[in-house]
Amino acid sequence: MMRGPITYILPDLPWDLLLDPILQDAPAGAVIEVHTEAMHELVERSLAEAGRADIVLRLGRVRSNVQHEEETHP
Repeated sequence: MMRGPITYILPDLPWDLLLDPILQDAPAGAVIEVHTEAMHELVERSLAEAGRADIVLRLGRVRSNVQHEEETHP
């Protein structure tokens, strides 16, 4: 059975606490999926600083911070 790469989903900035352990432990070819432009920028910068060009960064369903606030605090 063929399996795809390990995918870590870090939707938005509050999830950045998991970024350092992921950068340390993720195997080559792993994917980090984010859902906001701000998180994309943070992960992109962190990948470069850690020298992890072997991890794929993917921008998933994009949500603005306003949309996120409305969904979590009606």
